[in-house]
Amino acid sequence: YDSGFYKAQWETIERPLLAGWFGRMRGEGRHSLLDFACGTGRVTTVAESFFPRVVGVDVSSAMLGQARAVCRTAELIHQDITVTRLSEQFDVATAFRFFLNAEAALRSEALRAIRGALRPGGVLVANVHVNSTSPLGLAYRLRNRLHGRRVANTLGYPEMRRMLVEGGFEVEQVLRYSALPRLGWFFPPGSRTLMRAFEAVLGAMPVSLQSYAQSFLIQARLC
Repeated sequence: YDSGFYKAQWETIERPLLAGWFGRMRGEGRHSLLDFACGTGRVTTVAESFFPRVVGVDVSSAMLGQARAVCRTAELIHQDITVTRLSEQFDVATAFRFFLNAEAALRSEALRAIRGALRPGGVLVANVHVNSTSPLGLAYRLRNRLHGRRVANTLGYPEMRRMLVEGGFEVEQVLRYSALPRLGWFFPPGSRTLMRAFEAVLGAMPVSLQSYAQSFLIQARLC
C-alpha cells in the first residue's frame, strides 16, 4: 500500500479519520491504546500523537522491523496474543485491515484476545476496507460466484456487527467512507481531488444511501 489507491485512501481519508477519533477518545480521558496486528505501524504512529501509552503487537517480526523504523514512542511486541495474553490492559484497542481477511476461527480468537486486553468500558476501533455492498464488494461477490469459490473477501456491516456482539462488544458508532470506488491499482495524478469530492458528496447523503461506500470504521464498547 505504498502507492496507488490505498496509499491515497490512507493519507486522504483514513489517517485524518483516525486522528479525529483518537483525539475525541483522548479528550474523554482514555490514556492507553493497543494496536492489534499492528503490521508496519501505520495506525500505531497516529496513536502515538494522542495517547501517552501505545503498544503495537504482531506475529510478524518482519512487519515489526518496519514498524520500529517509523514508531517514536510506542512499545512494539512480537507475540501472538491469541495464544499468550499480555499482562497489561488498555483503554482502546485497534484492529485495522484485519477482520476482512481473517478466517472465522481467527476472528473469534482475535476478539477474545482483544476483549482480554481491554479494561472495563474499553473500546475497540476496527475497519473493513471492502464493504460487501459497495461497487467493489458487489464485483468481488459476483466474481466469487462465477468462479464457484471465494477469490476475494468482502465483509458487510451486519456481519461485522454480529461478530462483535457475539464477541462481547456493543457497537457504538459506525462511519462509512471511501465513496470513490477502487477500479484497480492505477491511481492517476489528480485523483485525490476527485476522492475528496466524492467524500463530500457521501457526507451529504442519507445514511441509507451511504452503504455503497467501500469501507467503514466501527467503534464498539466492551460489554
